[in-house]
Amino acid sequence: MKNEYKTKTKIPSRGVTRACAGLLESVRTYPYTAYMELAASVVGKEWDEEERQKLTEAIKLNLINQKEYPFEMLQRKYQLPCSRKVFRREARLYVNVLSGLCGFE
Repeated sequence: MKNEYKTKTKIPSRGVTRACAGLLESVRTYPYTAYMELAASVVGKEWDEEERQKLTEAIKLNLINQKEYPFEMLQRKYQLPCSRKVFRREARLYVNVLSGLCGFE
């Protein structure tokens, strides 16, 4: 079985990341809410359900505003059992899935 943390995830462009952050911040209509849920279901596959929800919420806040919600603060607030590298990789995976579903790339 492959370890998901060792697989490379494509680094999304800054524009795609900003577009996804804009969706997270302001869009609350179907089908975008369904896309956000689908992207969240892909993140943190090896974690239990409660930790996955915390990770997803932390990723969303970090994507919306990295200065207001830096990794260190989110790690303490949500008690995330991961390093910055793992968090970045999961955030990239979230953005890649969401942007693919929305047709940004």
